[in-house]
Amino acid sequence: MEVSNFITVAIVLALIIIPTVLVAWSLNKKKRGRAEKANKLRLQYQLNFSDSDSWDNRWLGLDKTEGKLLWFKEGSDGADDSHQLIDLRKMSRCKKVNLSRSVSINKEISQVIELLGLELTPKDANGAPVLLEFYSEKNSFIFNFQLLLLSKWHTLVESQLAAK
Repeated sequence: MEVSNFITVAIVLALIIIPTVLVAWSLNKKKRGRAEKANKLRLQYQLNFSDSDSWDNRWLGLDKTEGKLLWFKEGSDGADDSHQLIDLRKMSRCKKVNLSRSVSINKEISQVIELLGLELTPKDANGAPVLLEFYSEKNSFIFNFQLLLLSKWHTLVESQLAAK
């Protein structure tokens, strides 16, 4: 009887532990892949990042010496990756973008965040603003700490703009 209990417990533990390990391994593999792609871009543009962050399928790095910001968004299959290199010396200001809508749930009104990002305005009046998306309701399934990252990067970019 004790052997059958041991086997049952072992099977239950295996059913819990093995999927958890596989998911963690998969997430780490994706994060390493994103870091490798960002490193290739860093080398391509000859940048040295003093600050960087990675979340969801996004990566953002700042080279304070060069005054450049590198934004990278990984596509679902790697084929539709995109990146932007932003020269902060050509930007005049940075503002937080927080678009939300009100919804009624059980007679209570709640705010649903649709988009979080940084909008960089160029010094050139003819230049279009650059939006760096931190969260999009359409493209992101998890809303975690993007508000904290948005505040952090807003402060970093603002201080870089003020230093020029």
